[in-house]
Order: sequence, then C-alpha cells, then structure tokens
Amino acid sequence: MTVLSKRHSTNSSTTINNGQKIIKIGFVSSDQYPTLSNDDKILIQLCVENNIECKCVVWDDVNMIGQWKKDNFDILIIRSLWDYVFKIDKFLKWMKIIKDNKIKVLNDLNAIEWNLDKNYLEELKRSSEIEIVPSFYIRKGEHYPINVILREIEYAKQSGLFKYDQLCFVFKPTLGANGYGTTKFDLYELIYYPEKYQSLLNHLLSTSDIIVQPFINSVIEEGETSFVFFNGKFSHSIIKKPSLNDFRVQEDHGGTVQRNVNPNSNEIQKAQNVINKIIQEKGPILYARIDMLRINGILYLSESEIFEPTLYFMGDTIIAKRFLNSIFELVK
Repeated sequence: MTVLSKRHSTNSSTTINNGQKIIKIGFVSSDQYPTLSNDDKILIQLCVENNIECKCVVWDDVNMIGQWKKDNFDILIIRSLWDYVFKIDKFLKWMKIIKDNKIKVLNDLNAIEWNLDKNYLEELKRSSEIEIVPSFYIRKGEHYPINVILREIEYAKQSGLFKYDQLCFVFKPTLGANGYGTTKFDLYELIYYPEKYQSLLNHLLSTSDIIVQPFINSVIEEGETSFVFFNGKFSHSIIKKPSLNDFRVQEDHGGTVQRNVNPNSNEIQKAQNVINKIIQEKGPILYARIDMLRINGILYLSESEIFEPTLYFMGDTIIAKRFLNSIFELVK
C-alpha cells in the first residue's frame, strides 16, 4: 500500500497502489450524470489505466432493481447524486436496500444519513474547537414562518448571536443541495413585503426545516474557502466566488472556482478539527469538503459535505490518484 503522510504528498510520481487487492467499484450517480460529472470523469480514466474494475451506476435506474448485491459490488462510492432532494423518500428506501444487502459504501450510509440534513451543524457547534456561521432554524410544517423569522432575528440580535445592525440575511432548506432554495432577503423587505417570500417558505417547509443566517458580505469579494480531505488527511483547497449578478457560489448559478494554492496552515487546522470531530463520531470518512466563510477575517464553518460534494479534481491526476489510493487504504 502507498503510505501517505498526514498532509498528502504532492509528488508528481504518486501512483495508485491497491496492494494487489482486486475490488469492484461502483460509482453511484444520478440520471443527469450517468457517467459521472465532468469533474469526476478523471476517476474512470485512471481506473481504466490502472486495471481497476469499476462501473458507473444510477441509483434509481429501474434496470438496477435486484442488482444491488454484494456479488456485483465490493464497494459503492457516492458521487454526483444531486437529485435526491426531489426524491428523498425514494432515496431513503434505496439506502435501506443497500444496508439490507450489506454492500460497503463510502462514505458510510449512517454518516451520509446524518449529513443529509444541515441540522448536523447544531451538533458540530457543541464542539469548542468549531465555530459555525451564526444560525437559527425554523421547523418543518411551521404555518407562520415569516412571523417566526422576524421574532428569532430579534432574539438573535438581543443575545448577540447576530450583529444588531444586520439587515441582510439568507434562508435555505436544511435538506437541499447545489444552492436549492437558498434565498437572500432584506429585513425591511420581509417586514413590508412578506408576500414576496411566503409561498417559497411554505414550499420549503413542507418537506424540510430551514436554516436562517446573516448574509456574510465577504462571500462577494473573498468567496467561500473549501478544504478537501481524503481519509481524514488534507488534500487541497479551493475558493469559490459568485458571479457579479448573484450571491451563490455554485457553478450552476454562475459561480467560479480557483485553486487555493497556498492555504494558511492555521486555517487548514480549523478545517481539520471539523473532519476530526466527524471521524470521531461517525468513523472513517473517505472524502469530505469543509466549506467556510470569513467573518471579520476569521473562517467559520458554513457546511461540512460528506455526502455528494464536488471534490474539484479539476483534471489534476495527482489529486485523483490520491483519492483512489485513499479508497484502498480503507478497504485493505
């Protein structure tokens, strides 16, 4: 097996070493990305080049009914499975089938189930080493969400959770992906024109809690800083920025991505504290992307993605080989 240090080597001679162990990998995706997202396609290329048996499978493909068996897969790795938000009951049933058939999944389905809902941030918040973007929650089924949001914003200001002069906020569903339902709003607009938000809030709250946070202005100029970890070890960092006409950093909304070529070691450690806590509670984690926003120069955790995050290989074979080596570390 390739032995990697705590911070993965960036030596260009990195090779894939499976310890001569032959495994059948299933990369699980959605029907929108049946052969994986563009960013992930390098994994298939490297598997072919290194004689690693793999195939792409769509999680809800009717042709796969009855085929989710240990004989067909040694391991499943979830990738661009972003349509689960609109099929959540079906997806939970799929997870039960995989569990019942005892197919190994990376990341582990129990960890993924925990990470499906952004309420996990409240659990991480209890760790003294992890600072979370200030937040409060409105629970699923709430009939008067605007009244509750206005009341909770006032409480948050009085308690010091939110700055007293904060006027701009964001809400988003706790069960969501790729910026789905993420909405920026002005406090006075919510007070005087509540009808602008009522129907969307009702729709989101019919299936999910929502999380409300102050809008973090630094996302516009500095972007969102993300740290990617493979098997608990730091791999690389990227910075995502929104387009001029939006505030969301996802590429589907016009956002751009650049490599964070020289991340600060103290900031890497902040992200490391997050993944360490998750591993402590949930066991080994093949991949994680820790997304952070800067408040007054300090990075705060925005989200910790261990379900279906883009990992931003960006065509870099060294990073992709590092990922594949991490798989074999976990299945040796």
